[in-house]
Amino acid sequence: MTEPTARTEQLLLSGVAHGYGDRQLFAGVELVIAPGEHVAIVGENGAGKSTLLRILAGHEAPDSGTAVRQGRVGYLAQTSGLPAGLTVADAIDDALRALRGMEAELERLEAGLATAEAQELEAYGSLQTQYQLREGYAAESRVEAALDRLGLGGVERGRTLGSLSGGEQERVALACLLADPADILLLDEPTNHLDASGTAWLENRLAAHRGTVVVVSHDRVLLRRVASTVIEVDAERRTVNRYGNGYDGYLKEKRAERQRWVQQYHGWIDAMAAEQRQAETVSSKMGYARQRDGDKMGFDFKAGTWERAATSKIRNAQERLRRLEANPVERPPERLKLDAGLEEVPGSGPGADGTLSGGWVPDGGTAGGGTAGDGAAGGGTADGDASNLVLRARRARLPGRLDLSEFRVDRGQKILITGPNGAGKSTLLSLLAGTLETPVGEVERRGRIGYLQQELEPPRFPALRLLPAFAAGLGGNIDDHAEALLRLGLFRASEFHVPVGGLSAGQQRRLALARLLLGHNDVMLLDEPTNHLAPVLVEELETALAGFGGTLVMVSHDRALRQWFSDCAGRSGDRPAERGGGDHPAGLTAAPPRGTWLRYTMEGGILEPAPVSA
Repeated sequence: MTEPTARTEQLLLSGVAHGYGDRQLFAGVELVIAPGEHVAIVGENGAGKSTLLRILAGHEAPDSGTAVRQGRVGYLAQTSGLPAGLTVADAIDDALRALRGMEAELERLEAGLATAEAQELEAYGSLQTQYQLREGYAAESRVEAALDRLGLGGVERGRTLGSLSGGEQERVALACLLADPADILLLDEPTNHLDASGTAWLENRLAAHRGTVVVVSHDRVLLRRVASTVIEVDAERRTVNRYGNGYDGYLKEKRAERQRWVQQYHGWIDAMAAEQRQAETVSSKMGYARQRDGDKMGFDFKAGTWERAATSKIRNAQERLRRLEANPVERPPERLKLDAGLEEVPGSGPGADGTLSGGWVPDGGTAGGGTAGDGAAGGGTADGDASNLVLRARRARLPGRLDLSEFRVDRGQKILITGPNGAGKSTLLSLLAGTLETPVGEVERRGRIGYLQQELEPPRFPALRLLPAFAAGLGGNIDDHAEALLRLGLFRASEFHVPVGGLSAGQQRRLALARLLLGHNDVMLLDEPTNHLAPVLVEELETALAGFGGTLVMVSHDRALRQWFSDCAGRSGDRPAERGGGDHPAGLTAAPPRGTWLRYTMEGGILEPAPVSA
């Protein structure tokens, strides 16, 4: 961990503690962010990253302690919160209100320059300097460029925000934030609804920002390219820690930290065992000596001295044992892992008729069903044999959204679909899953289908606890479900009683993912599966999916995941190899990826094959 490079603070937290109800997120936080620093906030889902960002922005007051900010703050939440009745033009006008006020004042002062006094001339010069520093003259073109690069160039300015999708609303909010960039930019998962082009553009904008940037993000490429400092919210220890040398430096230091912690823990365990053994060994010898001495009158002075010494050794060992017990080294937390043991389920099993098993459904029910297929999923490769077929859409058309002549998915295939926002990718997955009907065309489905949607609905019963929400509709014993959820590693037992209404977006995503991964699916349809997931969890998900024996169709804008997909395509069928570098721990032995790996691109509702390396 490093200290900030400058002592001048633009953001300062001192003695900050915060939580909700009886759940404390962090305490004793001391944090300084200097002007011009580019900082990433990372941590497990639900650790309090978004809460910390809101406290820094002044949108939430801490339970105790002080939060200070110096300069103009621009804040982007995960959900925009803009009124649905506003038009796009209204949102832009609101974002540029301060600049337009400066323009009006400059025009007023300019009108009187010929007769202006020294004080008025000074005021005009000062205001003009501020306006130029904020690049006010380019504000209109800047917001138009932002909307265009974020895929909103064709959206009519008179449309209400409520008529836009959730992702489009978030992109409007982002464009408005960058129209008049503040001294301090605080952004919460800004890339969640961006395509590859939009993400790359935002990355460059943030990297070039002369002011302070603090971003919460799961995007591993953005973390590497934008952040020079990483702040981790540690859910286990309820602390906030600072790391230098960028994201890779953070990963390196975390590995070293964990290794030290593991060594300290095992050292403590070994010391406890050694003291216990010593006490037991001496006690055993004392008992053995008494058994050999049948003549109590012959118990001489030398033997008595030995017994007193042995008793002293026992007392000393017990005292050392008590001290060790009074100062324990906590066991390092298990890394969250996907340990579902994903294996293909035979087509004759549950759901072999083309039924849909979804992720978590917020009302506690089960996911809706898809149209029944005409038989079980067979085996083999993509050779046109009907027994291989698991999904097929033919002549499917939705005006303005989808124009598909034929798309066939065979057993064991792993398919990645990429393309710009609005290309029809999510529409295609909804059609394949059976949650969207098309007036023209037909869709065949075989086997049990699991579907992870991009956007989850808010929970209908927010008071429902996490474990019952996970088990809803699954049947069986609640204890068995608890054991399965623990074994999966996405949640700890301490989180089982949290109401689903109190879960973060990332925790809700994990809950949906848990239901999907334990659903024994033949086919998984994943729409932006890495959204809201912590980077370490994304890597574990990638490992699990590479070993999945079933069929996978996935939509993603995640650049690191796309590189992983390309690597898997190149390695499929290889012998097990040592994999290291990149985002993965060095020396991790990985089994060769299973299945046939294919990639498609989509634009304007039209699907085309593409090189997997693209």
